Amino acid sequence: MGSNPLGGQTIQEPKLSGSAEPAKVSLREFLDDSKATTKPDQIVTIGHYMAVHEGKDTFSRDEIKVRFQAARERLPANMPRDFSTAISKGMIAQDHAKSGQYYVTKKGVQALERRFGAQN
Repeated sequence: MGSNPLGGQTIQEPKLSGSAEPAKVSLREFLDDSKATTKPDQIVTIGHYMAVHEGKDTFSRDEIKVRFQAARERLPANMPRDFSTAISKGMIAQDHAKSGQYYVTKKGVQALERRFGAQN
C-alpha cells in the first residue's frame, strides 16, 4: 500500500508509464482532492502540501500567497482574517521558535483527511 497524499493509507499511488517513481501530485490536484472550499481550509491544505510534497515543516503567509497564485486559485481577500480563522479552529498554529512561521496541526491534518466534511 502507498501513502495517500492527503495522509493515511490508500491503494498504490499511480506510477508514470515505464517509471519506478510515483506520479507527482500538483498543488492544484491536491487542492481539488482536498475539497477545501473556504480560504482557511485552503490555507491548511496548501500548508500540508508544502510539508508532504516540498519537505517544509513550516510556512509563512507570503509562501501561502505565492502558492495560491501558482495553483491559479483566487487569493484570500483578507489573508490576516483567514489565517486567524484557521488558527482559531486549531488547524494551524504559529511556530513560536520561528517568527512569522506556521505549521499544520494534528487537528488540521485530520480535517484534511476527512476532506473538511465534504459530501462525496
